[in-house]
Amino acid sequence: MNQIYVTISPLLEATLAPSVAIYLLTLVRLFFSGLVLLLPTTLMGATLPLVTEALTRRVQNVTVNVSGLYALNTFGALIGAAFGGFYAIGHYGVFQTTLLSVGGNFLAGLGGWFIASRLGLANEPPPAARAPVRPVRDPKYRALLVGLFVSGFAAIGYEVVWTRVLSLFMDRTVFAYTTILCSALLGIALGSWLLRAASAWIRRPILVLALLEIGVVWISLFSIGLISQAIPSRTEWGIPLSLGIILVIPNALLGATLPLAIRVYQEEFKHVAQSVGDLYSANVLGGVLGSLITGFVLLSTLGSQSTIIFLAALNGLVALLFFRYAEPSARLVPAASLGISALAIVFFFAQPYFLFSGIQRGVFGDEEIIFHEEHVEGIVTVTQKNIHQTIYLNGSHQSNDRPGMLDMHRGLAHLPLLLHPQPDDVLIVGLGGGSTAGAVTRHPVKNIRIVELVPGMYRGAAFFADSNYRVLWDPRADLRLDDGRNHLLLTRDRFDVIEADLILPWHAGANNLYSAEYYRLVGARLKPGGIVAQWLDTGLAENEYKLLLRTFFSVFPNTTLWRGGNYAIAMPDGIKIDEALIRARFSDSDLAGTLQAGG
Repeated sequence: MNQIYVTISPLLEATLAPSVAIYLLTLVRLFFSGLVLLLPTTLMGATLPLVTEALTRRVQNVTVNVSGLYALNTFGALIGAAFGGFYAIGHYGVFQTTLLSVGGNFLAGLGGWFIASRLGLANEPPPAARAPVRPVRDPKYRALLVGLFVSGFAAIGYEVVWTRVLSLFMDRTVFAYTTILCSALLGIALGSWLLRAASAWIRRPILVLALLEIGVVWISLFSIGLISQAIPSRTEWGIPLSLGIILVIPNALLGATLPLAIRVYQEEFKHVAQSVGDLYSANVLGGVLGSLITGFVLLSTLGSQSTIIFLAALNGLVALLFFRYAEPSARLVPAASLGISALAIVFFFAQPYFLFSGIQRGVFGDEEIIFHEEHVEGIVTVTQKNIHQTIYLNGSHQSNDRPGMLDMHRGLAHLPLLLHPQPDDVLIVGLGGGSTAGAVTRHPVKNIRIVELVPGMYRGAAFFADSNYRVLWDPRADLRLDDGRNHLLLTRDRFDVIEADLILPWHAGANNLYSAEYYRLVGARLKPGGIVAQWLDTGLAENEYKLLLRTFFSVFPNTTLWRGGNYAIAMPDGIKIDEALIRARFSDSDLAGTLQAGG
């Protein structure tokens, strides 16, 4: 698969515009990822209908069975997500954590076989009187399928949006994403478990379904105002309470929707596995589409607040759909609720920056925002305070134009170029404010390839033209919209110097740029005599710094450390430092002036 991908990708890049090629490459990656994940996830998805079918032969209450099993299954997912995200990946690594998951599935299979044998389910024939599987024709039950599909679309869509928004003030680490995922799973598990306890008192399930959807609308719209106020307050309880309201409560309502819909569906379709399978698959397929459409289309076109409103409107439409089949006498409350929801939606559409105005106060304080742009890959913000500017990605500091920061960026660029005898072609992974790439323009190189994943970073870096030597307009600059590791995997070009910008290793996804696999890709793309420059954060704990350094040395043993350990300079073909060459370059008046000025 990897070889097919490596073959296809350069063809797409060569024949299509960069903005189109990156989306098609993403689809190619999704396709190959799907091939790997399709079989195991299909088998996992089949377990809930089959287990429910088996249990219903002993306990006839389908709602109790489905809601209980769904809650247990989701609680298990919650424990797995917490264990993997907070502990296993950090202690054992991705590969060994995957093996642990495989072992867990194997034990679950053995446990299921043992329980079925003890209960006599393994050899129990299916009931002869059971209704056969048949297609869905009644509009009421088709409405349930459509409603569960749209509800699943919105549910995962909310998770995508709130992950984006919450990343602005939570550290962009795997722990932050794990926290968000666990909060959503906790809500689903609690909702389905509470429904199990309350199922005996529910007499009008269609009406309750409509009310659950309206509840999601209200909570989602309320969350916009809540977050806009909670983030600036920065109280000890503000953020946890916000997570509970915007993730746990709406997911609890959505978690109760599936088992309750199955109860209604079961009235017509006596085949338990069909009822669970039809609605569960509709809900999950909606979630798959919701994650893709929200992540790749809605966020970049509508922005976060309008996307939340759009998803809330979808929940409102689902409520209307369910409301149509409720008893006439029970329609007044949902009708009034939907009317209030509609007014709230109009209010927030009329104030498109209501959400971000609060986030601005909490994340950026008294810094004035002079540029803000949302993309599939992240939110880019440029702020100004007094005479200095700062660029952020998802609320995380990337660079600024203060002297100390400029000196660090520029030093990383200058050092390998001073050491290399003839650095014609340079590759820089990550743009930031453009200070590192800009310093390269001070040298007589022929080509400066800059690989940046987020389009808005290029536009944001334009605000730093004075400090990055207008690198974006330099004719030698070759700007590529791509992931750095992916670009190294696919390119056939070779470079004299390869370096990554100052990228903090604890940010989610950045670990790939500090891995041995990444360094091997870097080494494979060097020309003979090439140099690799890597920034290392000396502010890390000693064991963490040594881990990063040890990883770098494992691939590039011919490495020297500079500037107190901040710069690791690798010369794979042997360490050669020509003092005469360096002195000669310092004699160049333009370059010497730049270096002496700290640039």
